[in-house]
Amino acid sequence: MTVQKQLQMEEVTETEILEHFATLDDNTHIASERLDFNSPHCCQYCSQHVVEGGEYGKSVDLEEYSVDLVHMLPESLSGAVRASKAGCALYSWFLRLLLEHCKSPQSESRLEEVVSAQFFFEFNSRGGTLGSPRIQFSLRDGQRKVWHGNASGTYLVVSAEDDNVASTHIKTRPLELDVRSHRSVAFVQSCLALCRDSHLECRRSPPKLVATNQLPTGDNLKDLISEWGEERLIRRGLAKAMPENILPGELPTRLLKVLDSEAQMIQLVEVSELAESERKALSATGFTALSYCWGGDQPQKLTSATLPLFKAGKPVSHLSRTIQDAMWYTVQLGMSYIWIDALCILQDSNEDKDLEIARMGLYYGANTLTLCAASAVSSMDGFLQARSGPQYKVGPFKLPYKIGDEVGSVLLHEDFELVDPTEPTCARAWTLQESMLSRRILIFASSGLYWTCCRCNASCGGRMTEATARNMSYPRSLVPGIFPIEVLWTLPLDIQWEVILRDFSSRGMSVAEDKLPAISALAYHLHKQYRQRHGETVYLAGIFVEMGRPFYMMAPFMWFTDKKVAKRTAKYRAPTWSWACLDGPYFLLRSYSHFPTTSLSTTYTLIPGQPDSTHMENFVVMSDVVAHDVQLSNPAAPYGAVTAVQITVRAPLKRITKEHGLLRSLIVVAHSLEQVNELEGQSPWLALMADTEQDHAELEEFLGDELPIYCLEVYMADTRRLSFGLVLEALPALNEGPMRYCRKGVYIFSCRDYWAPETEQTFMGRESFLWDTVPSEVVLV
Repeated sequence: MTVQKQLQMEEVTETEILEHFATLDDNTHIASERLDFNSPHCCQYCSQHVVEGGEYGKSVDLEEYSVDLVHMLPESLSGAVRASKAGCALYSWFLRLLLEHCKSPQSESRLEEVVSAQFFFEFNSRGGTLGSPRIQFSLRDGQRKVWHGNASGTYLVVSAEDDNVASTHIKTRPLELDVRSHRSVAFVQSCLALCRDSHLECRRSPPKLVATNQLPTGDNLKDLISEWGEERLIRRGLAKAMPENILPGELPTRLLKVLDSEAQMIQLVEVSELAESERKALSATGFTALSYCWGGDQPQKLTSATLPLFKAGKPVSHLSRTIQDAMWYTVQLGMSYIWIDALCILQDSNEDKDLEIARMGLYYGANTLTLCAASAVSSMDGFLQARSGPQYKVGPFKLPYKIGDEVGSVLLHEDFELVDPTEPTCARAWTLQESMLSRRILIFASSGLYWTCCRCNASCGGRMTEATARNMSYPRSLVPGIFPIEVLWTLPLDIQWEVILRDFSSRGMSVAEDKLPAISALAYHLHKQYRQRHGETVYLAGIFVEMGRPFYMMAPFMWFTDKKVAKRTAKYRAPTWSWACLDGPYFLLRSYSHFPTTSLSTTYTLIPGQPDSTHMENFVVMSDVVAHDVQLSNPAAPYGAVTAVQITVRAPLKRITKEHGLLRSLIVVAHSLEQVNELEGQSPWLALMADTEQDHAELEEFLGDELPIYCLEVYMADTRRLSFGLVLEALPALNEGPMRYCRKGVYIFSCRDYWAPETEQTFMGRESFLWDTVPSEVVLV
């Protein structure tokens, strides 16, 4: 008698079924089996689940959708309970799904009413092969119910090893955990070759095309380029791009040269001192650049004293582990040169640092490949260690998979792309521009090896093992926070800068004065785009001011932060109206969650008594920048550190004093935007949102002591029922000059209760706030 028949003979009563569900419902019930790709779950029950793959790819039409293959598990409800009690993790998972469904408030089924069930996997090859669970079950009253994972987003990823017969159908692979392996190096070489040969958007400049032998005789390549475009000709194999060459002016000042194939010795070279033939070879073969976390002062770095030693040559073993690993991978990819900031910039020369930081965007943008040591906390850690692999909560489950007469196997497991941790480099401010300005990035993440470039993403193992083009810029990367800026091309420039600043402001830096320098290369890159698209644009300490577009001129000043964590630096770093003066998160008051707003320039509000209609409310720009003055720390670094910046704004300035009793009674010094949301039921109100806790305390002190509060109006609704702008504090004038003001936060004033008739208080509140509509010139520092 077979094991399966013996097990089937053991009866499982209804009471035992419910008792087992109670065990599964116990949160302390944790499987003792540690599962990963090297030791997947495979028990005597799972071995009976032979997935018949012969029909894979032939669409199976279900009631609401179609899939590639349906596999029915052999055990019914009682059999599933018996298997689960015997330790089968797969059946335990299915039973938990049924349990969670019956416990859900939206479910019409109770677990006590379930009398039978059948379990299925639906295989679907969209976006990598996925296995969605489906459970068909019957109730005591004869009703038949179906729960399927597609409705709730529940699925498992289906993987197969390269040498497994199932790999002909299943394209997803287990993650490669050894990033030094032959498979890993071959993966990178393949991605790099494909990108250099056929990704035109990953080139620094348009390539020259040459015809292949597939181009029909008599066809003119130049005419075909005009008619079809370069990309189409390359895809059809009728033409190919000439090899990529780095322009001489884009080469770094210094590079490290690996002197041997085993990466045992390196030498610092001044590129300008190379022979012409060597520079040509360098331009053709290219160089890599390292993006990594320093993790403190570096044991080996370039200084005036160590410069001769590095130029004479140095054993790689004397360098930190991360730098050694970068040298090794550079050689594996057929290159000899690498740029590393600690060893290619004179760390004891402010002049050299300013000049090289200003060119950093060029170095990362022109290099052949950026090596991102994402998983290393410091330069001492290295990044080529074998990965331990993710600890899955579900799977991997190993099931037999049959194609014809051959039987292989598949692995079903939780989606590892959803469990990747935030990488150490994504917490460091400097590395943001290093990745965003790169064309191609090889990411050594905690879970494995990933590729991203201006067109594609790929992973060594996983659901995207081949370089796959993004769909409308999605996904930006398989490792969150690490991708080229070209990925954001579908977004307007102001949105791109907002995306950058929200990420950048969440990262840390060891030197507070580096706030602006650490994003200077990105600022330079965006500034060129601004000028090309929108004309005259000025960059002022982290803010782009579009001089020819009044509405967008002032929008960047309407940022806010979380005052509970935001801190002003003790030493001057930026003017108070720039986000760069603070350490803390960055948000832009672009749309207001407490208003039914579609954009900053237009809102739609209900017309009283007409619930199905709306009133369009436009905003009027009340201010503009009429003058600005910037004093740089180094004139050669126009996007770097500043020593003083001020702007002159022409705008209405509201001076709210103790004489404005009604208006002051409307003021709420809000703790958060959520508190402002709650004010919408009141009318009118004036919310002040402070930048820091200290600013919050000072504003409350001004109110208590009846000191004046200044509000500079930036925008006003044409209905005169909504106004917003900056909260300012007056500063003493310098040398009998004009009055100066510093920023304390932003304000929102609302009189927008369209459902109620305008009361005298509403009218007086609105008019008292708008009493001074005559613009004046205000100096902000």
